Amino acid sequence: MRKQVSFMVMVLVAIFILQACAGIGDWFGGTPAPTNKPPTTPEALYPKDGDVLRSVYITFQWQSSDPEGGALSYDFYIAETGQELTAPYVENLSKAEYSMSCEPGKSYHWKIVAKDSKGATSEGGPWTFSIEQVTNPPNVWDYLFAAAGSDKVAIFDLTRPNAIPYPQFFTDQLNSAKEIYVYGEKAYIINESGDIVIANMANYLAGENPETQVLESLGIYPIKGRRIQAADLSGVTYLLIGGEEKLFAYNVNSGNTPVPYDGLRNISALGVSQGNTVFAAGDDLSGKPSLVCLKLGGDGTFNFQSRVQLNFDPLDMTIASSGTENYVVLVGESGGSVYVESYSVTANNITPHATSDELGEIGLEAMSGISFHEDTLYVAAGNGGLVVFPISALDSNLELTECGTVTDWGSGSFAVSAVVRNYTSGKYAYVSSSDGLYVIDVDDSSSPQRIDKKDLVQPLYRLSAPQM
Repeated sequence: MRKQVSFMVMVLVAIFILQACAGIGDWFGGTPAPTNKPPTTPEALYPKDGDVLRSVYITFQWQSSDPEGGALSYDFYIAETGQELTAPYVENLSKAEYSMSCEPGKSYHWKIVAKDSKGATSEGGPWTFSIEQVTNPPNVWDYLFAAAGSDKVAIFDLTRPNAIPYPQFFTDQLNSAKEIYVYGEKAYIINESGDIVIANMANYLAGENPETQVLESLGIYPIKGRRIQAADLSGVTYLLIGGEEKLFAYNVNSGNTPVPYDGLRNISALGVSQGNTVFAAGDDLSGKPSLVCLKLGGDGTFNFQSRVQLNFDPLDMTIASSGTENYVVLVGESGGSVYVESYSVTANNITPHATSDELGEIGLEAMSGISFHEDTLYVAAGNGGLVVFPISALDSNLELTECGTVTDWGSGSFAVSAVVRNYTSGKYAYVSSSDGLYVIDVDDSSSPQRIDKKDLVQPLYRLSAPQM
């Protein structure tokens, strides 16, 4: 009897030990304790395997995720082709990107190791790429620049205009960007704080110092920028900055800023015409949407010419001409919908000309855009996508049936801004949106055709490309 008791005690002790090690559920055939899963295999976004690049400055980008939803860190490996990827070039990156310069005329391979907080890892790659033998600095004309919110500035290579690759990103001195204007080799970007960030894009694309500078105030005035444009006026390059309270003319050559114009608030659209004429739209001092015409004097001061009250809250404008007639054409918002209104300009007097039917519903923080190219107007019209019509259609009130629209515009996608370029292969419109960049063939303006789309997680805002 005593032996049986001892035996039973030993059995119970053994069961207790097994339970402690594996869990009672495991021992009796229950649900196993959850195990940590490694991150998904990293996938290269840019450059992709086999890419041939024209820029020596590269923002490597990849994607991986943790099945349990936790944060990941990354080890980045790179070496010239033929050399081993034995040690990480940089470790424990918190973001799935890394920027560096490589050498022209060489080939490389790279890989990523993704790591979760519990020590599980997964490896992606290696992927190969090469860089052309660069003999000249990059031509800024070959690129499209997009204010990309928290992704700062997205830079798209347009050398293959109807099949553009994934963008690289400029982030220096920026926390978020929704407005950008590229003039010559420089980009002028409005930061989230309303400051102006200026960077030499030719240098940046060549892998050199972009000489970034930040303008926080002009004279005694904080900028609080909302819209921006650059232009040569009387042989001087001026940066026109529409702010919450004032309109500034910053002399890029000298750094001087004359007395700003303070007759508008919340300036949301700017345009420049011949004869040093500047148009600005925003709220007048009583809060009503207004368009003003100003002359920029030789000393850089604004001289008031005329004013007109607008039908809609202005979002963007373009200066257009047809024969001897000159127009200011604005895209605006009312009741959540997008409209166009135009004004004829004669001897600096502004006269109402035409308005449109509703072209779409606004989205993405009430942003919309309009551009003029070769007698044709292009409107980024919210969920109406890209709306195209000849300027002659504004001889009377514009109906949507008179416009060309993109039939396969993405459901739930809101157009924000449009840039049009001519190439030997055709005419293309690039349209930023709430979910990426559309490429649209507009050779036939009555029937624009979507030919490509670059899907992005973050929305794109204002587009800009240098004009020749």
